[in-house]
Amino acid sequence: MIPHSRRILAALALCSLWLRAQPPVPASAELAAAWGLYKAVFHVPEGRININFPNDVTAGDTILAMVYPEPSGRTPNERDRNSASLSAYALELEGARMVAGGRLRWTIPPRVPSGFSTVRLHDRKGKVVAQCDVPVSPRGADVLQPAGAASFVLPLGGTAGAPVSLWGSFPEDVVPAIRVGGFAALVIAQSPRRIVFVSPPDAVGASTLEVSFGGAAAVTGPFRVLAVQVSAGQNDLLPGQTTTMTVRVSGLSGLLSPAVLVLANQSPATVALAGGALQRIPIPSGGEAPDGAWQLTRTLTGERGGGYSIAVAVTPPPSGQIPLDPLVELSVDRWSRRSNVAVEAGARTLIASGVVAARAPLDEYFVAQLAYHADPASLLDSLLRHYCFNLRDRKLMPPGRATIGRLPLPRLPRLAQAFAPQSAAPPVSIDASDVRANPFLKYIGELLARFTPSQPVGVLIVTSQPDRQQIRIGRNTGLDYYTARSFHLTAGDYTVIVAGCTELVKILPNQQSTLNCTRK
Repeated sequence: MIPHSRRILAALALCSLWLRAQPPVPASAELAAAWGLYKAVFHVPEGRININFPNDVTAGDTILAMVYPEPSGRTPNERDRNSASLSAYALELEGARMVAGGRLRWTIPPRVPSGFSTVRLHDRKGKVVAQCDVPVSPRGADVLQPAGAASFVLPLGGTAGAPVSLWGSFPEDVVPAIRVGGFAALVIAQSPRRIVFVSPPDAVGASTLEVSFGGAAAVTGPFRVLAVQVSAGQNDLLPGQTTTMTVRVSGLSGLLSPAVLVLANQSPATVALAGGALQRIPIPSGGEAPDGAWQLTRTLTGERGGGYSIAVAVTPPPSGQIPLDPLVELSVDRWSRRSNVAVEAGARTLIASGVVAARAPLDEYFVAQLAYHADPASLLDSLLRHYCFNLRDRKLMPPGRATIGRLPLPRLPRLAQAFAPQSAAPPVSIDASDVRANPFLKYIGELLARFTPSQPVGVLIVTSQPDRQQIRIGRNTGLDYYTARSFHLTAGDYTVIVAGCTELVKILPNQQSTLNCTRK
C-alpha cells in the first residue's frame, strides 16, 4: 500500500509555473524524465501517485525509489479525503518492497530483453487501473562487481529545491546522510551508480556539501546553490489579455562567471512569451542587488485563453557545475568495462583533455537542453558513450573501408538499412592514436552540425544475439556501426534494422529506448 507522504511535493515542480487547477481524470500513467530522474506519474480521480527512479536503471540493480502521492482538492478537507483514498492503491513491481520514509527498494531482474520494466497500479479491488514502462539498460560488467565502500564524485552546485546527483559506486543497502550548508537533504532515488537528492530550499549561495555513509567520515566539498522564484499576476489569460511574469534569481554573490537563465514556453498555443518561446539570458556575475539577487520581467499574452506552463531554469556555465575530469574518467572506465574494450591510459588522457577543450560548445549544448530539464552529467555520459563506440567501431571496420557503401540505401529520412551478419571479430582496444585521429572536439562539432542544440535528445541502445551485427542509423552516417552500442540521438521516430530485425523506435527527450535483436 502507498504510505501517506507530502514531504517533497514540490521537488520536481521547481522552475515550472503551472497556473490552472487540473480537472479529475480517469486513471492513466506517463513517464517523465528530468534532472537525472525517471518519474512515473499515475493519474487517478483522487490525484496523482508519483515514483522517482534514477535514470540509469540497469538489469540486476537493486535501486531505491521514492513514492509520494499528490491528492487533489480545493480545500484541506477534500485533500485529506483524497489522500486517504490514494493510500488504498497498490504498486506492483517484480522484486520490490516498501521501506521506511515512502521509499521503495526494487531489485530488477538480471535479464530484461525488452529494455523496459512495467510498473502497475492496482486499485483497492486489486484491478490494474494503469501501468507505466521504465527504461532498463542491459546488464554490464560493472553490475557484476558490486560496490563495497562508497566511492563517489561530488557535484559543484545545484538549484535550491531541485534534484542534484552524486556519481560513483554505492552500496545498495545504505542511504547516505547528505547536508547542504548544514541543512539535511532528502534522498529521492538511488542506484549503484547514482544518488539523487533534493537541494534544501533554505541553503542559497556559496555553501558546503557533506555526504556520509553509515559511520564513515563525511566527504565535503564546495557547493554553489542558486535559487529561482517565479510568479505571475494572472492565473488564467483570456485571448488578448496580458500579465507580467517575474523571475527572481538569488545566490549570485561571489559567483565568478555569469549565470544563464533559460525560459521555455511549454504552452505556445495558449500564451505568447515576450522575447520568444525559448530564451537564454545571461545574468551578470554577482547579480545586481546588494544581496546578490537579479530580477527579470516578461509579458505574457493570452492566445486562445486558459492555463499555461513556463519552464524556468538557471545555472552557471554547466561545465562548471559538474567536475569534468573525474566524470570523464568515470564514464570512460565504466564504458570500457561494460563494452569489454580496453582504453589505454594515453587515450583516456587525450579524451579528458578533449572534453575540457570542448567546454564552450558543451556549455552551449547543455544550456539549450535545460529547456527540457536535461541533466548535464547524464548528457556528458551519453555523449562519451556514443563517442567511444565510434572509436571502437572504426577499429572493427574491414581494412580499407571508412564509410558505408556495400548496399544501396533507400532515400528515406531516419531509415536504417540491414546488413549481413558479421563474422566474429577479435577483441579491440583504443589507444592514443585512435583518439588523435578522431578527437572529441571534432566529434562534438560534427554532432552539433547535424542538429541544433535546442533539439531535445535521447538515447538508443541496440543489442543483438550474436553480437557485432551491423547497424545503420540515418541516411548519411559515414560510419559502420556494430552491436552492442548506444547512440546519442535527437528525439523522434527511427526505423532501425539490424541483422534480421526491423523495428520502429521512438526516442523521447531524456529517455532511453532499446532494440534487442535475437536471431533464431
